[in-house]
Amino acid sequence: NEKIEGRLEPGAYFIKVFGVQASQNDYVLLKTSGVTATEQAEMVGEVEVNDYTGLRPGRTRVDLPFTAPEGALIHSLTIRDLHLEHTWLRDLRITASWNGVQRGVVWNLQGDNQGRDGGEDDDDLPLTGGDIDLDDRTYEGFSGLPATGLFSLEIQDLMPRDTGVLDRLFVEVEYLIP
Repeated sequence: NEKIEGRLEPGAYFIKVFGVQASQNDYVLLKTSGVTATEQAEMVGEVEVNDYTGLRPGRTRVDLPFTAPEGALIHSLTIRDLHLEHTWLRDLRITASWNGVQRGVVWNLQGDNQGRDGGEDDDDLPLTGGDIDLDDRTYEGFSGLPATGLFSLEIQDLMPRDTGVLDRLFVEVEYLIP
């Protein structure tokens, strides 16, 4: 997935999109004023991470509402700060959603060495517990969505007997004003 961005002078334009074999993609073309604004939301307090129990993954969700002018569309969504402590980082999968639709994977069972976690560049993490401390991560999957909505961070704990707490979540949405 990539975002190709350009500002065009007024005029008539034609766009051709070519795919390979049976590829399917979502495309968004935006006609805006070119003016942007930002909205920020922050989690207040701490949230305990629910543990895996009874053959069910522990699920913890934090929702942050965003409000923008009518017709505004997301240009970029950035997690400015996320801090989570957990006793076994490799048990966790963290996803980001907008209005109930998953748009990004923030953490996916990472920290396993030998590339068994999909080749993530995180093999230097401690073998057991530790911190997930992310700063200024932009997720392109939110671009083009309506800027008024609900951002959700979902933490799934996929194995039992480990605990954790999310103590910081700060998200910024830059949106295009129509």
